[in-house]
Amino acid sequence: MKGISKWFEWQWPTEGQFAGYIQAKSLPNIGEWNNFSPQQIRNLSNTDIEQPQPMASTPSISQSSWTVPVPHTLGINKL
Repeated sequence: MKGISKWFEWQWPTEGQFAGYIQAKSLPNIGEWNNFSPQQIRNLSNTDIEQPQPMASTPSISQSSWTVPVPHTLGINKL
């Protein structure tokens, strides 16, 4: 997409006033969001742009304890 390099931070809200929009900022945590409407997004490309659907899993809990030796007890000294 032309001009994509000037945007540093991105959001793709799924709820609220800007659901379906892509929001971008040129600097993180500075300034207002630039809002790109679904129509503007469609005009960027001849192909459909799909919102990512990341897969996440539930973290597991170890059934055994971990033993990590303290470095100084092994004769390893930090210089």
